[in-house]
Amino acid sequence: MRRSNRVILLLSSTILAVAVVEASAQERHAYFSQKRADAINEALSTTFAVSPDRLFSVGAGEEWPIDPDHPGSADNRRVQLINLGLLK
Repeated sequence: MRRSNRVILLLSSTILAVAVVEASAQERHAYFSQKRADAINEALSTTFAVSPDRLFSVGAGEEWPIDPDHPGSADNRRVQLINLGLLK
């Protein structure tokens, strides 16, 4: 598939942004991770013209760490974009 076709397919897909934060003594992990996921969706809609109707976000707090042995590690702070495909 040519690159231009892949870009068009991605821009017409439904995308889920999942944000995760590292564990710390700070409260409100879910709030901060949700704000991060929402910011990614805002960038996708304003910068890349992805329709907001096709963008969803989840703030997972400190759940699903990449490095569970070191919950405070910055490696656990991330946003994952999941292409849900062409949902109608």
